[in-house]
Amino acid sequence: MGKAILFFSVLVLVGVLFVISQLYTSRRSGATVGRGRPSPVSFRDDGTVYSMDLRLAQLMDRVERADRRSVRLQEALDGLQKEKVGITSQLQDLQGEVRRLRQKVVELTPAAPAPVLPGSNLEVVPPSTIPGNPPTSAPPAGGVGQ
Repeated sequence: MGKAILFFSVLVLVGVLFVISQLYTSRRSGATVGRGRPSPVSFRDDGTVYSMDLRLAQLMDRVERADRRSVRLQEALDGLQKEKVGITSQLQDLQGEVRRLRQKVVELTPAAPAPVLPGSNLEVVPPSTIPGNPPTSAPPAGGVGQ
């Protein structure tokens, strides 16, 4: 039993010497002892101290707000695109209606009147006085013949 105690004592002594030698060589080489977490404090160029956890929380909030805004804008864009499709359809319907009405006007317009010969007794009636034709322009300021 004495030999086992002596063996383990020597083993512990060798282990302690190894750890001390490792610490001594790491300090001489300038290596830092690794910590579990990085420092939660950041030193800025101007000398101020800033908490990295606070900065990380601010950035996470900013990203979440940007994501929510992006979703909201995408929904608005989808709604506007649907509205655009509806308006485009209405525009096409109205253009077809205008073409149909123009064609109807052309069909209903009477043929050009026969020219009035000089010396004839026919009176020319302005188109604005014909029933159903609205006046196309205002009469001249001085009136007719003045």
